[in-house]
Parts: sequence; C-alpha cells; structure tokens
Amino acid sequence: MTEVAFGSAVAVEVPAGASLAVTVARGRQVADIAVTGLHQGLTRNAAGWRRFGRPSLALWLVHGDRLLDGDGRALMEVAEAPVGSLDAAYPGCWREIYPDGRDGCRDLLAEALGVPRAALPGVLSAFGAAPRLADGGVHGWEGVAAAPGTRVVLTARRRCRVAVSACPDDGIPGAVPGAVSVALG
Repeated sequence: MTEVAFGSAVAVEVPAGASLAVTVARGRQVADIAVTGLHQGLTRNAAGWRRFGRPSLALWLVHGDRLLDGDGRALMEVAEAPVGSLDAAYPGCWREIYPDGRDGCRDLLAEALGVPRAALPGVLSAFGAAPRLADGGVHGWEGVAAAPGTRVVLTARRRCRVAVSACPDDGIPGAVPGAVSVALG
C-alpha cells in the first residue's frame, strides 16, 4: 500500500486481473485517477447505454461500468464505488486556472505517468465531487461526501498504467486536505 499525500501523485502498474483500491486515508480527500489509454467520452457513453438502455452520458460510474480506450475496448472495470463517488465528467484542473499557479491534478498525474500534460488520458475524480442533481449537474458540486475508509476499486481487464493524485484543490466544498492510499490486490 502506498499513501499519496495532499497535492501529490503516484503511478502504478496494474497487471491484468489485479484490482486497484483507492481509499481515503486521512481527511475528506478527493482523488483523481488517470488510466493510460482511457477515453473519458466513450467510457461515459458506454456506461450510459449499459445503465439506461439508450443514448445517455453517465456523469459518474458505478459497479460494473467499464473504463474504455479509444477503440471501445475495456481497460478496467468498476468493482466497487459508492454511488456518486466516481465522477466520469470532470476533466481535472491544471496550474493555469489557479491564481497561485499551484499544480493541478492534471499536472500531477501527467508527471507521475511521465507524459506531457497534453497527452494525459481522461481523468476520473473520486470521493465526492458529485454533481448537484437539482440542476442536472451543470453548475457546481454538492461537495465531498468521503470519509476515511471510503474507497473505489477498479479491476484491470488488461495490464494498465494508472496514476492517482490526492487532489491539490483546497477550495472544494466539504473537502479536508489529507491523503489517499493506493493498493494492488
């Protein structure tokens, strides 16, 4: 198990068939996850079709949804995720949008994966940035619902390289900076 402190990231190789658990270790910490090859749009589309049986883009992923590459092939599958805890819509932040110029999760994840930020695959946000449902999730977030022990588990359908960050944004409603843990199983 590896602990990822607030504002940092780590990359791990996940063998085919292995599971990756990302867990809130301390605080009410949001995590961001990047899987090499992930196509965020196709993942959302397939999850919507699977769950609603019609064209519908899922805002967040649940048990049984698959993370897809650009060819629509499964990279990983969601084995465990509390409803609303694995956001498939939010693209992540980057240093140019922060007034203080701090690294955003896109910067941290790209560095951990050793790729230019422009080449970073889609980003999933975990642990609470659940969209407000009253307005369809168009404006704002309900805030962080995670507490220590809350986790998401992804199972690799094939070998994957995954980066996980402990979100560096200290202004998310309800978030308390802390750490997340990353464990292979």
